[in-house]
Amino acid sequence: MEHMWTREIFWNVGADKKIIVYCLALIALGVFSYGIYRRYFLWRKVSLNKGRISFDVLGKRVRSLIIDGLFQRRLLREYYPGLMHAFILWGFIILLLGTITIAVQEDLTIPVMGISFLKGQFYLFYKFILNIAGLLALAGILMALVRRYVLRPDRLSRSAEQGVILMWILMILVTGFIVEGLRIYSLKNSWEVWSIGGWIVSQVLTRLSAHNGSALAAHEVVWWVHLIIALGFLAYIPFSRLIHLITSSANIFINAPTSQAVLSPILNFDTSDSFGVSTVKDFTPRQIFDFDACTQCGRCQDNCPAYISEKPLSPKKVIEELKARWLEAGKLMKGGKTVEGNGSLLEEDVIWACTLCMACAESCPVYISSFEKIMELRRNLVLMKSTFFPEIATFFRDVETFGDTFGRGRAYREDWAIGIDVKRISDGEHTDILFWVGCQGTFHDRNNRVAGSLAELFRAAGADFGILGKEEYCCGDPMRRVGNEYLFQKAARRNIELLGRLNFKRIVTYCPHCFNTLKNEYPQFGARFEVLHYTELLRDLIRGGNLKIAKDMQKSIAYHDPCYLARANGIHGMPREILRAIPGVRLVEPGHSRRETFCCGAGGGHMWMREIPGKKINEVRLEEMMNAQPAIITTSCPYCLIMFEDGVKSLGLEGTQCLDVGEVIRDAL
Repeated sequence: MEHMWTREIFWNVGADKKIIVYCLALIALGVFSYGIYRRYFLWRKVSLNKGRISFDVLGKRVRSLIIDGLFQRRLLREYYPGLMHAFILWGFIILLLGTITIAVQEDLTIPVMGISFLKGQFYLFYKFILNIAGLLALAGILMALVRRYVLRPDRLSRSAEQGVILMWILMILVTGFIVEGLRIYSLKNSWEVWSIGGWIVSQVLTRLSAHNGSALAAHEVVWWVHLIIALGFLAYIPFSRLIHLITSSANIFINAPTSQAVLSPILNFDTSDSFGVSTVKDFTPRQIFDFDACTQCGRCQDNCPAYISEKPLSPKKVIEELKARWLEAGKLMKGGKTVEGNGSLLEEDVIWACTLCMACAESCPVYISSFEKIMELRRNLVLMKSTFFPEIATFFRDVETFGDTFGRGRAYREDWAIGIDVKRISDGEHTDILFWVGCQGTFHDRNNRVAGSLAELFRAAGADFGILGKEEYCCGDPMRRVGNEYLFQKAARRNIELLGRLNFKRIVTYCPHCFNTLKNEYPQFGARFEVLHYTELLRDLIRGGNLKIAKDMQKSIAYHDPCYLARANGIHGMPREILRAIPGVRLVEPGHSRRETFCCGAGGGHMWMREIPGKKINEVRLEEMMNAQPAIITTSCPYCLIMFEDGVKSLGLEGTQCLDVGEVIRDAL
């Protein structure tokens, strides 16, 4: 017969107090529910943009919630804070499940079925697991206190509330162990060693030779204290920054299918009176929900190239400032007042400092995108206020008049291919590969050499490819990222109509920005093309034996991952595989690489903008790359290549070569 290891749930307090406990719990739940309702008003009612929060792609949402919500994948990228949060989260989840288990037994299985299951070996296992969970949570809170008040990383916000919250949680855990320890000390059951935390407390009381009567009295007092502060904590959650305990997980679920590489289109140019965001009311409910999901962890700030290069942008502060504006708007609306736009929600230098590299979204553990909000503010500046740098006006005019970002025109579209045997695709002619050269590959004196190298590689591999030649038009990416959605859509629709008439199997691009736009953003307007970046094609050609690597290259190479290739589209292994195919090459990795790469500084239209005050991003990145001591710095993006060559000159590193992956492979044939 199984030993009846168990305990009386309301031991020393009295089962007659159960009704009081449940009344207090109902009050706490009522206050909690009221707080959530008040928050719901702010989430839904402040926004005049009544876009729906979608719940399609359920499988992907649930998977992301489990991986990044429950198992904390993104948080655990950083060892100390990751374990700290994981200990607290997992500890409290298990403790909550333990409390629910007691409620199921006391209010369901015993009164309805006469079954008590918290006994015997299962009870010992149950207590052991709950004590381990409590100790993990306690360790997590102590780590948090050390980190916030001893280590003090710059990215953490500091307020009295944060200290109060940590001490509040600490008191819940400590009083829980004290209650357990006092009970074990009073009953003196040897098997209670399974309740590790409580057993440790009981051993301390034994050493102190505590009076048994005093222990019983203390147990009852501490029991009620523990209950009240725990229920008070529950009621406090929706009225404090602890709201992120609910909203962060919900935000992962809501935003899981959202590709950060794809900007939302403006669909109502003909009927809308306003574009972008001028007041907080213009944000969608989903975007507003982001504000409340922010945990203020500062990871976005630590990974933002603009912030690291001392520019006036902090993604964390962007969310904090917009949240403050949102809460202010909610108070005004509750008071029956009108929320008026009063200038820009953010300083213009902050809006223009963003390179749209997506590092903030990639590093955020709860899927918040600061750059998405900045993009909406940028659209309003461009489309509604015509507020942008004069050089941007020239850039817009060049694209609208000549169809390219250099203002050269279609008459010069084929100059890069002079002396190269490349066919021009016309109506009715079939080809396997349409090589999309892009404005940079066509017109920039440095990048058109790369385009030529790629064409030579395709020919050497026997690929059937052709180009649009004079019919090629800017894909529209620079206009969209600068904020001119109107010009982008005009270019996109023109290109989709042209490509729809041609007979090809797939598009191969030189530029990652063209690649991302054609592959991921043109489908917003009905296009469905197979689009590859040239590194994908070269990898396949090398694997298939179509390209023969003949030369030995005894050099160290550092590969820089372009944001719109690695972070936006997950292509980071293929370029490295290509380079490793060259005998003698030794790949060295910079500090930031793959999906956690560091922007070159040209994204978001910065190739055409004046420098925002601060350090030059390309120089900051180049200095990091040089820490790996490479002989060659290589990349697979025309923007990155130009930025690095400029940085090499400004930093006096003329002995360092900057090459495209295509050029390295061409030289190795």
